[in-house]
Amino acid sequence: MNWIVRGANLLAGALLAVSTGLMASEPNHGVVLQYHHVDDSTPHSTSTRLKDFRAHLEYIDNNGFTVWPLPRLVQALKNREPVPDRVVAITFDDAYASVYEQAFPLLKERDWPFTIFVSTEFVDAGGRLSLSWDQLREMVAANAVVGNHTVTHLHMPRLLEGEDEATRTQRLREEIEQAQARIDAELGEQPRLFAYPYGEVDPQTQQLVETLGYAAFGQQSGAMGELSDFGFLPRFPSSGAYAGKDNMALKLWSLPLPVLAETPSSMILEEGDDIRPSLELQLAPGNYRAHQLACFASGQGRVPVEVDDIELDGETAVRLRARAEQDVLPGRSRYNCTAPDRRGKRFYWYSKPWLRTGYWD
Repeated sequence: MNWIVRGANLLAGALLAVSTGLMASEPNHGVVLQYHHVDDSTPHSTSTRLKDFRAHLEYIDNNGFTVWPLPRLVQALKNREPVPDRVVAITFDDAYASVYEQAFPLLKERDWPFTIFVSTEFVDAGGRLSLSWDQLREMVAANAVVGNHTVTHLHMPRLLEGEDEATRTQRLREEIEQAQARIDAELGEQPRLFAYPYGEVDPQTQQLVETLGYAAFGQQSGAMGELSDFGFLPRFPSSGAYAGKDNMALKLWSLPLPVLAETPSSMILEEGDDIRPSLELQLAPGNYRAHQLACFASGQGRVPVEVDDIELDGETAVRLRARAEQDVLPGRSRYNCTAPDRRGKRFYWYSKPWLRTGYWD
């Protein structure tokens, strides 16, 4: 699959937005934050210290942001309904006990909604670090929703020994359906929201998730917009090195770079693929400074980009090409592409994740 990977209606919708002035200022958008532990003693890379989490909430509170339930934000953007500027949704992955012990009291006192993506085997095992179903019930009663994170928190793109694609797809279907049945049985029917474990997905898995009726999230950064891929939506990681207040402010004020299509569409880099992959983005017109588009690769910093104007149904659009000068990191990595808005106060943002397969063997 090459161009127009989001469906033929995106191009028409983007040009309609331009003609009606929707993109004359900020595009319809929202920001989703992703947390794991909220704890001072758990692993740094997946933890947000309590003082930092409290600072995030205070910044949201003091700067005119509104916290929406995640299902409301997804549906509004998907249906092209108006979303005011400065809307944020809060999510947690993996059902850690600290969500209940540390984060929930602070969210509850503000009456703010949030989403917890649950791997059901982890909760059923009842470990010291895990939430219980009773704790989840209490949070659902107080403005939380629970999303699907599979039964076992597996590497979804991985083929097991002796497995073919049809067998893998059936195994993944069972992971998703069994997890959802367990969640609904314990908590009542929950919205069909899905988070890919580790943020890893291949095209076949994404197609399965969408066929099952889910809006799905990765772990790539960026704001959500009407042109986003609702089978692989972005969230801003907010733990570890990404938990600082200045870093958080930059994320909360970000805007979605209006990507119509990308090549390659998949994040997967198989053995034998170019491990300095080229990325090509086709962008709708917008309120960003195209000549200041820049891309950054994990562990490398800024990478070379080419930016060209192209004609798109009588409108001037933008094509961006980026390629790292060094091999991308083993496992998961990203290209982050950004451009300032025309006032120079906010950044348009898009993240392309990569996954060099086999690192889990």
